[in-house]
Amino acid sequence: MSTDPQAAELPARAPTRRREWLARAAFEATLILIGLLGAFALDEWQDARAREARVEALLAAIHAELDANLRQHEGASAYNSEVAERIWNEANKGVEVVPQSAYPNGLFVGPELTSAAWVTAQNDAALSDVPIERVLMLARVYEMQRTYVDDFNTLLNNMYALLLQSDNNLRVDGLAQPLRIGGVLRDYAGRGRRLLEQYRAALAELGDESPAPELSPADTPTSAAPEPASEP
Repeated sequence: MSTDPQAAELPARAPTRRREWLARAAFEATLILIGLLGAFALDEWQDARAREARVEALLAAIHAELDANLRQHEGASAYNSEVAERIWNEANKGVEVVPQSAYPNGLFVGPELTSAAWVTAQNDAALSDVPIERVLMLARVYEMQRTYVDDFNTLLNNMYALLLQSDNNLRVDGLAQPLRIGGVLRDYAGRGRRLLEQYRAALAELGDESPAPELSPADTPTSAAPEPASEP
């Protein structure tokens, strides 16, 4: 009985083709899986980069705001400290009225401080990517700033109320009861200096070198009483 050689080879080739097909399918499935994983990893990387950029933008805005507040507040704090010390020193000399020339720009200069960047950051989900220690540090700075501004408004309102009630404390020719008012102003000026320290510490934490600390009027050479001239 004759046999066809090609027909005999068909059963032998079937398992081989099946293995080739399975190998090809497995290879293609692997390529698809690698492509999906690569696309997912790329999306994750792009999202991480976008969140990192958002965090950097938020911190840069806060840094700029704190730096502007620091520069704005330095001059006001220096003036408030100088006036407070001058009134306090005059009171300790026994004077009953401090002339207006002792406070040419008013008893104190009010704070012109902003917190827009911090408020914006609080409403941004990217703030959750900032280390909690840094968030708490910034929260303390801005809370101290808010309290300082509120204290100024309270102090100003109380001074005006005192003026409207009686002329025994604020007079046209100068400031009466300098010891009491000088003490209040010294306390307020001290809070202003502490706020400056918090600004500098926060800027240093955000990557800026801390400027030289501000000297209080009592520490500056110009505020010291002149020594009497020696007799010839």
